[in-house]
Amino acid sequence: MDQINEAFEKEREFTANASHEFMTPISILQNKMENLLTEESASETVQEHIVDMMKTLERLKKISRSLLLISRIENEQFSKHEQVVPEKLFDEIVEEIGHRLEEKNIRIDVDLKHHKTLDRMNHDLLFQLFYNLINNAIKFNKENGYIQITDSIEGNLYLIAVTDSGQGIKAEEIPQIFDRFKKTGHAENAGYGLGLAIVKSIGSYLKLTIKVSSTEQEGTSFVIGFNNNI
Repeated sequence: MDQINEAFEKEREFTANASHEFMTPISILQNKMENLLTEESASETVQEHIVDMMKTLERLKKISRSLLLISRIENEQFSKHEQVVPEKLFDEIVEEIGHRLEEKNIRIDVDLKHHKTLDRMNHDLLFQLFYNLINNAIKFNKENGYIQITDSIEGNLYLIAVTDSGQGIKAEEIPQIFDRFKKTGHAENAGYGLGLAIVKSIGSYLKLTIKVSSTEQEGTSFVIGFNNNI
């Protein structure tokens, strides 16, 4: 067990260090490409290639930031002593992601009836968790679709559900969608597959339950459970 724990610690340390170190050369390359774009001698074709390369570098930056965030969560570098009001949290998320909703003409309906205040949480991590779920609900949704955010109470759990009218997930892929090391068809369409790995890491750190139900071509629902918040 000591050897296994040591291996996990080394993996976390490597992931954190590698993700951090990647950012410097990526930023240097981006600066050089931005300078090349200002060169009058660069043809339109060359400029298009440079823009494409800059998009690839931006994707690499997102991957590095995601891996670094996962490492920080797993190394318990975030506090868990904040109170979070879900209504305010979703107002912030919708304000930030609103342009994505408009691009696909997707309606979002936030209907939280229980007006809870969540204790022993971290605002930034909960923001990231639900932002990633809503971002996926947009990405895999259909034109003129919808996203519903509702709450309920079951036993000692306060539940928040994020439900969409999108393409759904195959039943055999559901057990793998949170695994950053697995490539499902769903994740390949997304491009990177780290968004749900972040959701899983945050959920584990904040001791939340996560349940997924989905029907192909009809939609998906993620239900997040908060214990001791009744």
